[in-house]
Amino acid sequence: MSGSGKARPAGCEIITCHANGKRYVSVVHSPEYAASELGELGYGDNRLSEQSVTVKLTFDAPADARELLTGKEFKRVKEFELRLQPWKPVIVEVR
Repeated sequence: MSGSGKARPAGCEIITCHANGKRYVSVVHSPEYAASELGELGYGDNRLSEQSVTVKLTFDAPADARELLTGKEFKRVKEFELRLQPWKPVIVEVR
């Protein structure tokens, strides 16, 4: 996964699982809920997690994929881009 600037977007987490012969990939912003209490540890704030960002998912080989929350289909793709919104994950089913 990469973001608009080619690197993994700051504050993002990738979660994967397999079920019923399919792979599921979720990309979420991972804000720190107690950010204001962590200033002395060097944690600034959740500003980056509260912005939408374009993420690019890349697979080892072409696959069919569907973004579950929007229903958007991707046929035989090796990579594609989606918009990750604040407080809303991207969840992709890969077949």
